[in-house]
Order: sequence, then C-alpha cells, then structure tokens
Amino acid sequence: MAIRISKNRVALQNIPLHLSKGSTLSAAATVDLGLATGNYLHISGSSGPITSFGTTPAGSMYTLIFDSTPTITFNASTMILNTGGSSFTATAGDRALLLSEGAGSYIVSILKKDGTSLVSASTTNTNGVVAVSASRSLLSSDDAKTLTVSSSADIVLTVPSGLPAGFGCAIYQASSGAAIMNGSGATVTANTSGNTKTGGVGKMTALIQTATDAYSFSGSTA
Repeated sequence: MAIRISKNRVALQNIPLHLSKGSTLSAAATVDLGLATGNYLHISGSSGPITSFGTTPAGSMYTLIFDSTPTITFNASTMILNTGGSSFTATAGDRALLLSEGAGSYIVSILKKDGTSLVSASTTNTNGVVAVSASRSLLSSDDAKTLTVSSSADIVLTVPSGLPAGFGCAIYQASSGAAIMNGSGATVTANTSGNTKTGGVGKMTALIQTATDAYSFSGSTA
C-alpha cells in the first residue's frame, strides 16, 4: 500500500477509502452540510421542506440516509434531483447521494429503499399526450404536452419551482374528476373568475409560465 502525493492530487494505491460517519442532522429548510462531521450521515425528522444543503466546496460528496419523511424541493439550478423535475418526499430508509457543485448547488441522486421508480408509473407519454390518473407534481417532461386527466375523483396537479423557462402545457379533463392546480414554490394566477380547477368533462385549460416560477391558469375552468 502506498500514498502518492503530487502538487495537485493525492493518489491512494491499494488503500481502501472509508466514508466517515457523522452526527445526525435534523431536517429543516436548510440542512447545512457544512456542519457535517462526516460524509455519511442520517437525517432525522420531517421538517422543512428541505430547499438547501448549505454551501460546501465543489466536489464534496455525501451519502444521506433519511430516518423519516422530509420533502426535498427540486430546483433546476441548486437542487438537481433525478426525479424528472419534481420534488421528492422520502420514506424512512431512502438514501440520497449528493455531489456539491459549489456555491450551494448540488446534484442529488435519490435511491429508494424498496427499489421502486422515482417517476410515477401512472404517467405515460405518447405522441405529446401524457395520461394522468392520480395527483402528482408537474415534471419538466410535461412541457409542451397535453395532460389528459382520467380520474373519477378530483386530483391535484402541483406546480413546483424550477420548471424550465417558457414551460407550458394543456390540461384536458377526460372524466368526472377535475384537476386542481396548486402552486408549491411557484405562483399560479387563476383566470378572471378566480377558478383553479378544470371546467368539466371534455373541457380544456392551459397553464402558461409568465415569469420565473409564475404561471397563468386559464381556459374552461370551474
């Protein structure tokens, strides 16, 4: 075994590299990894949602294990989750692998404890039409698509922060259940009637981005 040190790097040759376990940090709006005592640690509680992991040097890597059910808010610049553009709510035992890009920006790879997919299986995309049958957050991949809502009961479509610039989609109500719009980290302005859900079977509405994290919801609403 040997350690080789040059001007710009340290090379480990035949030496195992072990992660150092740090003290548990509590879920909060900011979970400051700059305070972490190791690069492998547990996150307790479900306060938040978590919108920041603080500022650590670019290239820093962390493995987090969630002991409860905190939500991590997707942000296309600072909280880059592998969730297709949506925020993520953990269950106990889920893990996250974090790579710091510096200046408070992180690439976050979520690993579900049970191995299930992070993207809802109820959503399919065929020729620009996305079938939606349950409540969920809008995804970056929904941009410029028609969301066909097929549900016997009302569902909630959550508009998160960090969707692509110029995001827009049409929403078609195909069954008795309406789609109710809900901004989470984004502002949704309803039409002049103040309505925030689709207008009935066979009706079409549109959600159009008017500024960063700001949207207009209009068309046949109720």
